[in-house]
Amino acid sequence: MNVAQEFYKIPRNWRVVLFIFLCAGLGLAWGIYELTMPVLMLSFVGIYVVLLLPDVMASQAGRLVRIGRVDEGIRLCKRALKLEPGSYLASVNLGFGYYKKGLAAEAVETFDEVVKNYPDKHIAYINRAASRFLLHDYEGSIADADKSIQLAPHDTRAYVNKSAALIGQHRYEECLALLENMRTLRQHPDYVAHNRMFCKAQLSRLDEAEQEWLQAKVTDPHLTHLGKVWLTFEKSDFSEVLAQSAEIRDDSADAKVYRYLRSCAYTCLGEGDLAVREAFQLLADQPQSKLGLIALALAFAKAQMTSETLKLCDRLDAFDDFSIITHLTRALFFIENADFENASGELQKGLSKCPTSAALSAAQVIVQANQGEGQEALLKAKRLVKANTKNSLCWTALAEAYLACEQLEAALESIEKSKDLYSYSPHIFARKAHILARLGRKEDAARVEAEGRRLQEYFQTGVNRALLDYPVNLIEAISQLPKKRAAGVKHVEA
Repeated sequence: MNVAQEFYKIPRNWRVVLFIFLCAGLGLAWGIYELTMPVLMLSFVGIYVVLLLPDVMASQAGRLVRIGRVDEGIRLCKRALKLEPGSYLASVNLGFGYYKKGLAAEAVETFDEVVKNYPDKHIAYINRAASRFLLHDYEGSIADADKSIQLAPHDTRAYVNKSAALIGQHRYEECLALLENMRTLRQHPDYVAHNRMFCKAQLSRLDEAEQEWLQAKVTDPHLTHLGKVWLTFEKSDFSEVLAQSAEIRDDSADAKVYRYLRSCAYTCLGEGDLAVREAFQLLADQPQSKLGLIALALAFAKAQMTSETLKLCDRLDAFDDFSIITHLTRALFFIENADFENASGELQKGLSKCPTSAALSAAQVIVQANQGEGQEALLKAKRLVKANTKNSLCWTALAEAYLACEQLEAALESIEKSKDLYSYSPHIFARKAHILARLGRKEDAARVEAEGRRLQEYFQTGVNRALLDYPVNLIEAISQLPKKRAAGVKHVEA
């Protein structure tokens, strides 16, 4: 091995030149000694393998990683790097292997070395952008994508990775503008269509997002189905989400996203046991899964497990500086306890990160309605409902605004529409009971309140039953995890 290592210290360009001279010598020998073609070809291959063995090993390693044999690919890359330290191809494929295995920090460290040694190779910047995205280093991801675009402006993989980072920062309008420019390059149209659909849905343009997605003619069947399920979830058709995702295999590329959607759907349908089991499965597969933490936090919040939920929110904040679900969750807790000052503070933090969030804006309307700003809250709530007809929280906000303005019949109608979208929410039942009591319909109020308590007890019992199967205090274990990675929207690696 020492002899081989000394040999491969010869600069790669010199070995390529030597290969050319030896091939020329073989060609001369073929003419003089009339070598047979098989002998000639074997000689060419043999010389190539000997002179460029690390590249051969790295190419094979890259193929192994792409077909899913990631550990074998990583080991082969490391062997290639022992022969030729600093090999570009081996280093890139090693970083790619770490990325595929979910070791984003190791991938970034590897690509740091590649960029240091080969600053003009745009592939390293593309892959480091994707790896930084997984670490929620969105600024770094955008910087790497921009550098790759500067070096290779026609490679749209960098544009797609930049669009993912912009989505991570909730900069949806900027992302749409970037993706619009990408359409002229006609590369990765499926990913472009997916990210455009996601942005428009987050900007409360759900009908437009669905129409464009259907017209995009996405060729990837897996991506087509994922988009369909996501849009169904955005329309609050949670039973259909479960039906559409029932046949998804655990080893499919987007299995984690489907499991997250299923957990959230079970929470919205009042099935605490199944919601927690899906979330725990996400965390069992990947303890540092942001999607798993969000799904579990939503289930715990509905089960009124305040302490555990707030611990999960703290962990999510450590994962991702741009997370807004934590601010919404805390704000709703404060609203539930009539602490509107702290609720307002959390909502302001969330809206500073994502001014277009309909959920945060709806919660802000609820705060305003309870702080004596009924008319202003009503105007905002009407605008929100007009743009977000499938958002239960927006209808709840409208009901609260009507209630503050003493328009009780309108409040009842609005809370009914909220319940139609989110039929298993104990909170909505409680608010409906309150409105009915204000209308003097005390028997109806008592019946609705009892139904809400029954739903709450059923959900909490389900959550507790699921927790019995997980004796380890997972919440404490999660709080000790280092900040590392999470899942996100579509991005493209090299």
